[in-house]
This record gives sequence, structure tokens and C-alpha cells, in this order.
Amino acid sequence: MGWSEGKGMAAGGKVYLFGTFQVYTAQDILLEGASPRVQSLCAYLALHQGIPVDRRRLAFLLWPRVSEPVARRNLRQYLHRLRQFLAPLDPEGHLVLAESMTITFDPHRTLWVDAREFLEQLSLAEHSQGPTRIASLRRAVDLYRGDLVQNVYDDWCQPERERFRHQYEFALQTLVDAYWDMNRPDDAIYWAERALQVNPLQEPLCRTLMRLYAETGNRARALDTFERCRRILREELQADPMPETEQLYRELLLMSEVR
Repeated sequence: MGWSEGKGMAAGGKVYLFGTFQVYTAQDILLEGASPRVQSLCAYLALHQGIPVDRRRLAFLLWPRVSEPVARRNLRQYLHRLRQFLAPLDPEGHLVLAESMTITFDPHRTLWVDAREFLEQLSLAEHSQGPTRIASLRRAVDLYRGDLVQNVYDDWCQPERERFRHQYEFALQTLVDAYWDMNRPDDAIYWAERALQVNPLQEPLCRTLMRLYAETGNRARALDTFERCRRILREELQADPMPETEQLYRELLLMSEVR
């Protein structure tokens, strides 16, 4: 399990939204048998734990192509199924607070959610400096096991996936910059390579990685990074590298020839 998933777990559970949706009891028992729609409902409420969600809005998000009465009836049915799914970690059914107008995951119940922890660590990093900032960023990126609820296909998921993916990429880039500023190019290279695995079309990051390899004396890897960047741009976008990327490549190539 992850770095802090035991935090406060004596009477609660764990919800994983990154990658494949999973819910565990406090005893690390995986809950199984949830339908895709129950997973979607649980994921949305867990992501917004402690925030009252309007019933009409939630019904529309989950059933956008049916009439409002049908959507609200479906929501009532699936709330019942959600409580059944969560019964092993919430036998009294108090986690899901269903009011006449809103539905909420009780914020006072001990429930650890990886995506919410991810956001908390990013917030801590934003308000920290030095090693504390780096530690929070590393905790955040370690939590990101993949795009949000990859096995859920409801419409509401896509903008949330993009939001979290963007934050993940930004955190990786911030780690690259932080380690470079600390004159730790090997660590900066590690995080730059990891960031490019997530999004290989980040051409500015390719230039950063080329400079980092050159700084460590590995000009061959710097040139290989350019070739990889050029190949991916052509394959994915039918485009050539930016002029500044081409210029950096020529400078590194000249340095290699001089040596």
C-alpha cells in the first residue's frame, strides 16, 4: 500500500480512484461485486467527500440521457446498492448521508481517498519550500497509479481525469525544476524521464532533459532524447520539433564533434 494509507484507519476504509477503482476495509479486505454504475456513484461521492452534492445534479451526471424522474428513481435505487456494496466497512449505513436535496459522504467518517490525499499533498507543497515541498510533491506523485477511475466510463469522469492528469504532470515538472535548482541533475533526469513517459509530447521538457544529460556529460543520451522527441512528434502530430529544439540539437551535436 501507499505511503500514508494507514493514517486514521482504525475504524474506516480506503478508496482508490487512481487507476482501477478499488475500496478496502480497515482490515485491507477488498470489496468486490460493484457494478460500473455503483463504482461511478461511489467514486464521485468519495472525490467530493464532505461536500453536499445536489441530488438533481448527481442524477443528471450519472443518467444524462433520460428524463429527470427516471434519473432520480435510478439514483435512489443505486444509493441502496451503494450502501449494500459498502456494508462491510459501513455496516450501519452512516457513511452515505442522503438528505431530501443533497447526498454526502460523511466527512466525520474515517475514509481515506487517494485522490483527495493527492490534492492535499499538492496544497502542502504549494505552501512549503525546500525539502518539505519536495517531500509533499513526491508523496503526491507516488499516489498517482494511473488516470482517475480508468474502469468507469461515465461522462463526468473525463474532465476530472484531465484535471488530475494535468496536476500530476505539473507536479513532475516541478520536481524536475526543483532538483535542477538544487544542482542534482541525476534526480532531475529521473523525474523528467518519468514525466515524458506520461506525456511524451512535452517538447519543452525534452529540451530540459537534453540539457540535463549534457550537463552530466552524457551527450549521447542528450542526442538520443532529441531523436526520440522528433520521432514521436512525427508519429503523433505529423510535425517537426520547434526551431529552438533543433537549435539545441545542433549545438549539442557540434559539441560532440569537437570532443
